[in-house]
Amino acid sequence: MHASAAASTSLARRCMHASAAALYVARCACDGEAWADGFAPEGASRLLLRALSPDHLLALPRCVASCLLTALVPSVAAVEIADGNVNYSFRVYRRGSRSLFLKR
Repeated sequence: MHASAAASTSLARRCMHASAAALYVARCACDGEAWADGFAPEGASRLLLRALSPDHLLALPRCVASCLLTALVPSVAAVEIADGNVNYSFRVYRRGSRSLFLKR
């Protein structure tokens, strides 16, 4: 399995809410992951986000993850796809840009 596919699979197993999914994608973009290209913040926000481990981001409570997302990467958002038989699937998008779909 390709490293980025493994990362996406790992995310889907642990991520339970949209803010954590968006933070995870932005954090992976900071590390240069090609599948998350374009989702990284700039400047101090990038440095702060890189200081957090992806595993810690996924473990954050919903309210903390939401506040961090708003403060560090306000142009990135995510929504849970709750259609039919789909569980823990998210559309992560950057306003005015492309979207990523993360699925368990």
